[in-house]
Amino acid sequence: MSEQCSRAGRGQSRNGNPGDWQKRPKPSYGYFRGQTWCKNVRYSTHLYRRFAAWAVDDGDLAIAEQVGILTVEYYDTEQEVLYRTTPMQLRQHGIHAHWGSNPVIALPLQHWEAKPCSHEERGYKPPKSKGNGQHP
Repeated sequence: MSEQCSRAGRGQSRNGNPGDWQKRPKPSYGYFRGQTWCKNVRYSTHLYRRFAAWAVDDGDLAIAEQVGILTVEYYDTEQEVLYRTTPMQLRQHGIHAHWGSNPVIALPLQHWEAKPCSHEERGYKPPKSKGNGQHP
């Protein structure tokens, strides 16, 4: 996996055809960019605390494997940390569980490659707050 903090923007596919990514099946959560599955998460609300793990939708992982995804990236927008792993790591070390009614694979944090990555490096723009700056 690359040492560089990859940007979240969508562009040309790996073979240079701008529309190829539009023809692939899409995940329910996050998006595919080239051969990477990207998702923005918040540690305070999205971390599966029971296992100290990031959870991946099992159906989305199957789609990712079907289209040849090589890397899974979760960007924690609160702590500005980029987490990376592979579908193989998810299958080998993941814990099968349910998040609500969805089957998920929870991969404990020690199996993710984590590195600091600022919003600017990532190309992430935090949502603007509403009204007085307080979240509802």
